[in-house]
Amino acid sequence: MSTQRFAATALLLVLAAATLASSAGVNSTNNSKSHHLIIGSRVWGDRLLQRVHVQKDYSWFRVVKETRTFPGDGISKITEIQALDQRSDRSGADVALINGGPDQTFVTLQFKSQRSQSIDFVVEIYGKR
Repeated sequence: MSTQRFAATALLLVLAAATLASSAGVNSTNNSKSHHLIIGSRVWGDRLLQRVHVQKDYSWFRVVKETRTFPGDGISKITEIQALDQRSDRSGADVALINGGPDQTFVTLQFKSQRSQSIDFVVEIYGKR
């Protein structure tokens, strides 16, 4: 009887641990409040080509859009693009890659705010010659 009780208790503990682990993963991804966009990956020897603070004021009851092209240094190939949302309260803008990107010498990003909200991002472009 004690062997069966031990096996049942062990099974319950394993199931409880699996349930907690899977629910913790769901909560951690859903708790992300920023709208960062990271494309590509850093490689050995790459460097910061450009850092730009993209800001645009809100317009009451309207969605604000801003499209920007970042040329890097014009020579190096881009390895990673980081568009880092500076608003962490879920009211930040969305950003999308429009043109260029990794393995190119430029990138064009489009920023789109939520209604009645502003755009506030720091864009970092990394590349290698």
